[in-house]
Amino acid sequence: MKGLRTRWFNCLHLVLAVACAELPADEEVTRGVVVVETAVPQEGTPVVLQDLFLRATEEVVTEVVEVTPEAVPGTPAPPELESKELIVCQAAEPDSLFLYSSYMLDKENLHHAIYENLVTQLNYGYQAQGIEKLPSLADGDAVLQTVTVQAGDTVLSADGEVVTLVEGVDVLNAAGERVIFDGTPLQMGQLVVDFTLKPMVWSDGMPVSAADSVFSFEVNRTVEMPFTTADTFRTARTFRTDRTASYQATSDLSLRWTGLPGWLDQTYFRNVWTPLPQHQLAHHEMAELANLFGPNSDTSILSSGPFAVKEWVPGDNILLQANPYYYRHSEELPRLTQIEVKFIPDTNSAVAQLISGACDILTRDVVDASQLPFLLEAESADVITTYTQANPIFEHIAFGINSYGGYGDDNGRPDWFEDVRVRQAIAHCTDRQRMVDEILFGLSEVMHTYVPSVNPLYPEDIPQWSYDVAAANVLLDEAGYRDTDGDGIREDPATGTPFHVELGTTADNEMRQHLTEIFKENLLECGIDVELFYLPASEWFADGPEGKLFGRQYDLAEYAWLTEMEPPCGYWLSENISGPVAEGFAGWDGVNHTGWRNDEFDAAYRQAQRAFRSSQEYVTAHQAAMRLFAEQLPTLPLFPRLQVAATAPYVRNFGLNPTQPSELWNIEELDITLTEDEMMRATIPPAEFCAGITEGSSIECQALVALYQQMGSRDWYLYSDWLTSPTPCSWSHIVCAGNRVIELEIYSSGSGTLPPQLGDFAYLQNLQLSWQGFSTLPPEIGNLTNLRRLTLSSGNLPTLPPEIGKLTNLRHLALTGNNLTALPPEFYNLVNLTTLDLSGNKLSNFSPEMANLVNLKTLDLSNNRLSSVPPEIFTLANLTELDLQENVIVTLNSEIGNLTNLEKLDLYWNGLRDLPVELWNLTHLTELGLSSNNLSYIAPEIGNLTNLNTLWLSYNNLASLPPEIWNLTSLQYLYLRDNQISTLPAEIGNLTNLYWLILAENNLNEIPPEIGNLTTLNHLDLAKNNLRTLPQEIGNLTSLSFLSLYQNNLNSLPAEIGNLVNLYSLDLGQNNLTSLPLEIGNLRYLRWLDLPNNPLEVLPAELCAALPENISVHPSSLCNP
Repeated sequence: MKGLRTRWFNCLHLVLAVACAELPADEEVTRGVVVVETAVPQEGTPVVLQDLFLRATEEVVTEVVEVTPEAVPGTPAPPELESKELIVCQAAEPDSLFLYSSYMLDKENLHHAIYENLVTQLNYGYQAQGIEKLPSLADGDAVLQTVTVQAGDTVLSADGEVVTLVEGVDVLNAAGERVIFDGTPLQMGQLVVDFTLKPMVWSDGMPVSAADSVFSFEVNRTVEMPFTTADTFRTARTFRTDRTASYQATSDLSLRWTGLPGWLDQTYFRNVWTPLPQHQLAHHEMAELANLFGPNSDTSILSSGPFAVKEWVPGDNILLQANPYYYRHSEELPRLTQIEVKFIPDTNSAVAQLISGACDILTRDVVDASQLPFLLEAESADVITTYTQANPIFEHIAFGINSYGGYGDDNGRPDWFEDVRVRQAIAHCTDRQRMVDEILFGLSEVMHTYVPSVNPLYPEDIPQWSYDVAAANVLLDEAGYRDTDGDGIREDPATGTPFHVELGTTADNEMRQHLTEIFKENLLECGIDVELFYLPASEWFADGPEGKLFGRQYDLAEYAWLTEMEPPCGYWLSENISGPVAEGFAGWDGVNHTGWRNDEFDAAYRQAQRAFRSSQEYVTAHQAAMRLFAEQLPTLPLFPRLQVAATAPYVRNFGLNPTQPSELWNIEELDITLTEDEMMRATIPPAEFCAGITEGSSIECQALVALYQQMGSRDWYLYSDWLTSPTPCSWSHIVCAGNRVIELEIYSSGSGTLPPQLGDFAYLQNLQLSWQGFSTLPPEIGNLTNLRRLTLSSGNLPTLPPEIGKLTNLRHLALTGNNLTALPPEFYNLVNLTTLDLSGNKLSNFSPEMANLVNLKTLDLSNNRLSSVPPEIFTLANLTELDLQENVIVTLNSEIGNLTNLEKLDLYWNGLRDLPVELWNLTHLTELGLSSNNLSYIAPEIGNLTNLNTLWLSYNNLASLPPEIWNLTSLQYLYLRDNQISTLPAEIGNLTNLYWLILAENNLNEIPPEIGNLTTLNHLDLAKNNLRTLPQEIGNLTSLSFLSLYQNNLNSLPAEIGNLVNLYSLDLGQNNLTSLPLEIGNLRYLRWLDLPNNPLEVLPAELCAALPENISVHPSSLCNP
């Protein structure tokens, strides 16, 4: 993020390629202002916030110290509410919940829960929330008064800067005229605004007072938070405090804000600060605040909002409970009693967790537009609800109208875009609707100016340049650019230079790569040749003059801007053109990268900035600026990005809003609403319902009803047919024999406990129970003595009841994804177990009685806390499968060799540095997983494993492999990704049964010809090596369906590649290929041909014609010039 400017027009900021560091929402008090001067503590002196507060002006202190917090009289005890719980899943965990820490979107969701907004913003408008009303000039609670200023006073200059008034400073006088201060006292305008807080209460029962708001103001203005690292955030946070003359508590609930003379703030009604609990925080030192609101704090964070923090488990979740003193309790708010905000950094599993009930809401940092096809498919099956909303970030292509420093002069570059007709022609020539349809599935809109059409300021008569190639060609002809030599490319009339331009954007961004390819294809229809280039964001947004964008060293540039509540016209002001200050520019952080100057646009902008937001002048001026922009097109707006979120179908009152960065802006309104039928099923006594069944056991029926009612409403849609008929054996997830339940599957994400009736299924043989919230297993589980298969997964079990030992008929037991740290002694009575899955727990050792489980064949101990293999395991001679991956095992005992019947052994993701020689005695092994360790050596004895079918050695430190490995002729799958292997021997050709070979991310310089012996190979990955050539024998791999040669140094391919007649996907991206053999046209089954970042302009027409019709060539322009 760069380019943030503190001029009075706006806080401008650039949306970078990877993420947009948006400024916090206004109601969170982040756009800042200046205040009364206070004594500055000496360096090194600990600052106590109470002292800091008392150093404020005497006037403020007088108002504040008289307000001594006392418990609210008659405050009721926390009400007993119907339990309603919700799980919100977001990707990132905040570092702190403090109001003035560095801005991150993940904090916004939680801020809405614990801080009551005073002013909120919805649909491009402002609304009062924690204050009685928005002050206004019309109502008299905002006043523009005239004050006399003199030399030495702090005022706002005519350029919007906070200055000390001295002779020669430009200011705006009371009449709004720009004048130069000559030392004579001068009259200026000054805003005074009064606010009244609603009668809110802190979560400890203390009243929220105006003094708390003044305290918050002082903290915001003065305290340097240790965890605020971005200067830009600090600047934005204090923007309003820096422009404040005073902020006072005039009564318990009343506040008065006075601005600096000259600051006629358009949104003066925002200058009220979200209260902080002075009675909790004032005695703390500054340095404590970083941790006070952090994950490891022992202090309860007081809340004025609808929820308070109950618990914070670092790395896992934050638990919010309803604030019993919430001032809107009489409105039955909040609707929910508890919200768990769960952190799921693995966003790939998010939708699956939503469908399974592990999440109820997915925020926009978890899902994005690329997942829409899957989301909409799930929605069509009524298992989720998908929400989309055009967000404030919009993509655009900037024209290099006035480049800096003679860019392109060395190759005679004409000023292609100085003529507005050329820019208008390019707008006509660009199929922006196609971009919206292909990239955002038609769910966004084509933009015609710098605000979307839903903005109330959007002019109905905005100039629009729809996709019209004929109209574009007419404009280009009029501008003198014609194709005089018949090659399809227009020329500059003055120099004859072909109309060839470069378009740059950020690398590794599929959306931008897609849209730029469409743009290139479109412009070729209009006789303009576009060359695409992609740079890392750090280079693309580097400081000028070297940086392409900020240095104005480009023809065309694709990137994004942020448009929020106020139209971002400052991005195109003449005074903001990037360039050296000494030459009259704004500096290299200037945000106008096009070099476009337009006095009429500048004047309209300034007129809009001088007008109050509620005035017609404000509307008229902004609309005039937008029309000018849309006509002149210094940049071509494309489309707003898409904000995506998803919920379970039972979540109510959820919605996205274009001017709210958080999906939880109305968190107090979120609800789980039951239908009348669901309510009946939730409350009917089990005995009453089961009295009417026509088949089966009444006892089992009552147990099923009890289970249903304990699940909670978020899971009922999975069991929508339960309690709807008098025949329980016909309900889903149940299997009966002789009208008795023998199989039962229960999936619940609720926090209810398992009912004791679970033990009433006397004939149950198979129980699969995935109950996310349960933390205890009822002892009645021991009654299920006919169980042969038991799955208890994804719970929160720290222990097992001793009664588990009664289930002696168990053959298969899975206890995955719990919190088990130990097993009870009775557990080892389960001597008939053949399969035991204890993965995903916290086990670090076992009892010697583990040796009792002599019938075990499959044992899964993955993802636990084992630092070594428990010795008892080495006595389990019947084991055929052992999974120890994702532990912290650094040494493997030699006793591993005792397990001579092992067929599968997984040791992924441990810390193994070497392996005992006894490992190679396990000659029955068919699968061996050793990936993601620290191995640098494999012993020759690996050659003993002649039955090995699959070998994983990826992500180690192997520079070479023993020759014996090439004698393992039974191998079908060999994984060697991300090692340091530089050569392959000819003996690789011995592995004639190989089906899958992964050698990506090594140091290979060449592939031996004997690779051609591997005629059964289906998948070959050689990406990210140093290959310059391929042997002709690669053409022998006629069974191959996938071949990746991505990111090598290949400059040619052998013609024999055309023999790979079964090839489905061929990745040749990021090489040095200047041509392809025509024989590739023989690949009739090829569906994916990837060629990005090669020096290829176009593929021969003969080759393109020979390729299959349904192939996807990337970039598409190679076959569609």
